[in-house]
Amino acid sequence: MLLGVLAAPTALAGSDAVLTVSGSSTTHPIIRNAAKMFEAKTRIKIVSTGGGSKNGIANTLKGLSDIGMASRYLTSEEADASSQGLKLQSFTIAQDGNAIIVNSANPIQEVDRATIHKIFTGEITNWKSLNGIDRSIVTIVKEKGRSTRHQFEEYFSLSDTPLKADFIIGSNTEGLVFVGADPDAIGFVSIGATKHAIDMGTGIKMLTVDGAKPTLENVINGSYQFGNRPLNLLTLGLPDRDEQRLIDFIISQQGQKIISDLGYSPIHH
Repeated sequence: MLLGVLAAPTALAGSDAVLTVSGSSTTHPIIRNAAKMFEAKTRIKIVSTGGGSKNGIANTLKGLSDIGMASRYLTSEEADASSQGLKLQSFTIAQDGNAIIVNSANPIQEVDRATIHKIFTGEITNWKSLNGIDRSIVTIVKEKGRSTRHQFEEYFSLSDTPLKADFIIGSNTEGLVFVGADPDAIGFVSIGATKHAIDMGTGIKMLTVDGAKPTLENVINGSYQFGNRPLNLLTLGLPDRDEQRLIDFIISQQGQKIISDLGYSPIHH
């Protein structure tokens, strides 16, 4: 376990130890919301940052973080990439999916793959043909290296195509804020994060894709295909005592309630 890496100089005050956690912006709210309760139970300080799954994997492999966060499966190359001869260990704590989101004022309710492909390649640039309103479409695109973008490109056959990106964002929160503030915007983010934002009153909605509604129930039963993905915590080699305590807390009843309250599907669904 690292002490002080990525932490403020005062991070050790009042604590016996520090765990550093970094990575997926989808998984980060879980750690952030669990930290206070975990710290009270264990006196282990949690210092967490987002940055995306790619960063979480890289930071864990390089020893810059005790625990990484990744909102997707690891590739075999990533799992075996450590120069220390240790494999990345992955612990699934929740399940999520991806959603196409628009502003709640937009009358459109559903799309198909071909339409999304045309919007994000710039073939369709106006809402008129889709919802009857003559206004330009504003595309919100996650930056490269984010698992949500990778899954979006794969599902909508955009992997080898430059995307029309009016705004490039990092976290789910940025995407939700952009789309909630602009009636002409469209983007793609986590289903769980969107559910939580809608519950908090954000003016957004998720679109039905290829006839399937973007619910976690449909993600789990396989009827909704855009981005069925695990939310994982990662350690380099087997977790040490403090790392295991955090993992155990997140998969405990208390931790899984936090996950459910944030809009994600607990592993004990």
